[in-house]
Amino acid sequence: MIKRPFLSLIFLQFVIGAYSQSVPQISDFEDSVVESYLDHFSTSRERVYTHFNKSSYITGDAIWFKSYVFNPKNKLPSIVTSNLTVELYNPEGKLVEQKVLFVENGVADNAFFLNSNCPKGKYTFRAYTNWMRNFGDLADFNSYITVLGKQQVDTLVENIEYDVQLLPESGSMLEGIANRVAIKAIDPNGNGVKFYGDIIDESGNVVQPFELNDLGMGSVNLSVASGQKLKCRVNLPDGEDAFYPLPDVMQKGVVAQVSQTKNDVHVKVLSNKQTLSSENHFFIMIHSNGHVQQLTSFTLNPEKTYQIVTFEKSELIAGVNCLTVFNENFKPVAERLFYVQSHDIKGELGIESYSKGDSVFLKVTALDSYESPLVSNLSVSVLPGGTISNDFTSSLLADVLLGSGLKGTVENPNYYFEGEDSVRAKALDDLLLTQGWRKYPWHSILDTIPANLKYR
Repeated sequence: MIKRPFLSLIFLQFVIGAYSQSVPQISDFEDSVVESYLDHFSTSRERVYTHFNKSSYITGDAIWFKSYVFNPKNKLPSIVTSNLTVELYNPEGKLVEQKVLFVENGVADNAFFLNSNCPKGKYTFRAYTNWMRNFGDLADFNSYITVLGKQQVDTLVENIEYDVQLLPESGSMLEGIANRVAIKAIDPNGNGVKFYGDIIDESGNVVQPFELNDLGMGSVNLSVASGQKLKCRVNLPDGEDAFYPLPDVMQKGVVAQVSQTKNDVHVKVLSNKQTLSSENHFFIMIHSNGHVQQLTSFTLNPEKTYQIVTFEKSELIAGVNCLTVFNENFKPVAERLFYVQSHDIKGELGIESYSKGDSVFLKVTALDSYESPLVSNLSVSVLPGGTISNDFTSSLLADVLLGSGLKGTVENPNYYFEGEDSVRAKALDDLLLTQGWRKYPWHSILDTIPANLKYR
């Protein structure tokens, strides 16, 4: 009689202990995912940005350039690398010339000379360090260079074949919820195209109209019912319509949606009853270039199918951040890039000029946010007013803040930093929804596959 309560107590303790051990904790997530993530990025990376003297050239010109090698994690010049390989490819993709340059304090400069017989068209400039070869071609700096015919301006022939991509926020569209879908349209030359269009149903009824910006990007909000078939209709410049399929709608899954106010970032994680069974545990990790900014956990169940979590911008890094949602098995189920505006970059570059005879003298002053002088290594391009070769659309600042977080070439990255307004903020978010779609190779990070560091 006395032992029964004792046995019951032991059984109760066993059940509680077993349950507590089965519920994943933040500490378990840190020991597994966070540790693997930090190990993956413990090996330093390098990036290259190159400033050219012109935005376009003619045959017989010299392509003068200055390259900056920096660490994307701390944004500082690389003092380790001593060699930089630069390559120039012709419009057919054949190597024209390769050079290995000496890098001093993260800087190298040189030139490629175009002979009078070189074909006109779009050339590719590629730059990389030996160390960058350990991390694949995606780490290289690539830039297109337009070479025009002698004393003429040619435009590439237009092709009516456009590429329109529809990319759901955080990776997938989920049945029964309001999904945000990004749209990106480019021409055969890879440039964005401003299109108008609609999302329509099987009967041709308009579900949601849309308008893309001048860089060919935009987004729509869609709720898709079970069995509903939708497609995208785009109005082409010739008056014809083109149709593109929407991504498959998943019956089960998890979606992460991001919105911002002045001081906060709001994350809404949604699922549905088909996905959730009893208590489901999830983790949110916000990270960037090897830095883990925020980590939190929450639960969802069939009666509570979404969770809103708010993060203060002051606790996040300025620039591109990555939000990843993991399930209770520590597997990524949704991912989204977002941008936090920096108000700390307040340096000033003052230029005074005066003429003396046939020469122009420039005085350049670089100041930090406290108006103290900075030791700077700069490159300056001086061109005649009105020239077509002064159409620069990129900068070192834009590349540092955007380049390491996005795939492919960003068209006119300077646009996003020429002012702070709601239109540019929306355009920047659409950029991250498209070219920032699905970035991190979690299979290699979580499997703790070490980088094959055979290049030094």
